[in-house]
Amino acid sequence: MMNDTPENTTPPADPNPEPFQSCERTEETKSDRKTVGEAMKDALKKGRDDAANAARKAAPKIKSGVGKAAYGAAYGVSYGLGFGIALLKEAVPQSMKDGACAGSEAGKIAVEKMLTREEAADATVTDAAPTPA
Repeated sequence: MMNDTPENTTPPADPNPEPFQSCERTEETKSDRKTVGEAMKDALKKGRDDAANAARKAAPKIKSGVGKAAYGAAYGVSYGLGFGIALLKEAVPQSMKDGACAGSEAGKIAVEKMLTREEAADATVTDAAPTPA
């Protein structure tokens, strides 16, 4: 009886294997350390320079975006205030407008009286203070 499956598909072993390479550390010289240190220093400097260049290129775009956002915010607040005040001015009856004006004036007068009394009290305390001997 004949079998249709391959008998062994494993490749044959290499007759000339490469020699074993040791994992032992080799002597490290002072110049090797200096070279590695210089390479690290150069890599860090290049990274810093690349980051600075990227930031310089991005700054105008960021400024533009912030400027547009500030404009939009200022526009929205101003529009809302202007629209709201204009709407209230037209929607509020005249009697309420007159009452708001009268109340505002009364509040100003009360503050002026309060400040005048405080100034007078301060002057009295200063005049009544004993003089040092």
